[in-house]
Amino acid sequence: MASSEDPPAVARKSRGIRAFLRRLRGTGGMELPPAPVDLVGDRMVDQAQAFQTLRVEDVMTPAPAHLDAGCSLAGALAFLVRHGYQSAPVLDRDGRLVGLVTRAGLLRELDQLARAEDPPTLRALMTAPIGAVVERPLRLAAGTSLVDACKLITCKEAPSALIVRGDQVVGILSLQDVVRSVAYPGQRARTPDDARGHCFS
Repeated sequence: MASSEDPPAVARKSRGIRAFLRRLRGTGGMELPPAPVDLVGDRMVDQAQAFQTLRVEDVMTPAPAHLDAGCSLAGALAFLVRHGYQSAPVLDRDGRLVGLVTRAGLLRELDQLARAEDPPTLRALMTAPIGAVVERPLRLAAGTSLVDACKLITCKEAPSALIVRGDQVVGILSLQDVVRSVAYPGQRARTPDDARGHCFS
């Protein structure tokens, strides 16, 4: 659909948006310069300023689904697939963080076991513990600024970050959560009730 604005005005707005994105990527300062209304518009200025003040605890998915440290490879994979998750934190019996398990890591481990010179039986393969695939997650404090969190997730190419208070996981932050905070301010994802339990299989 063609714009009703004259080309110079459209170009100015485009430059303003690109400058805003550059600042989010860390190529500029943390603070946005004063922007005239005809550059990006009142709404864009308000959203940009609001984004600068957000903390990860404002947009994270709270009380994320998790796996028990005693879960099997097959049980963990079934859990992730059933709920449509790409990853989940692994907690011990006291609720302390052990690490992170990803769907890609589980599939990679199962494939390597199946291709081994002396592969395990199917039963042994399905009941193998998840210890070998537990990864060290990106951990952020709940009070971390959302801008800093976005930089870290992007820099480390992490699928998500676990939000912690001490040893307790209080949330998970993905880029999908960030996009949701911009598109639907004030809304956050909710962990389904049937995904809150432990996985012991």
